[in-house]
Amino acid sequence: MKVLLNKVGEKLEKLIDSHSLLTQENKILLEQKENLLQEISLLKSNIKNLNHRLNEVVISNSFQNNQNDNVLAKKKINMFLREIDKCIALLNN
Repeated sequence: MKVLLNKVGEKLEKLIDSHSLLTQENKILLEQKENLLQEISLLKSNIKNLNHRLNEVVISNSFQNNQNDNVLAKKKINMFLREIDKCIALLNN
């Protein structure tokens, strides 16, 4: 009976040690997850800024003396004018 209790005690100690190690590992993984989520957020922000900058470059390049780019520039200007007209209409209501 005493031998059986000793085996149960040893297994219980191993379980407690395993639990402790897994708890520490879980804490580390949660910290890594939080860091990765912050990095993802930062990268998404960078992508958004780069896309905005790319649009600005495309628009600025479209004002050069290239015929194809002039068509794009006119389309962009018309789009901006429509947006302005919509805003004015909303303000008048």
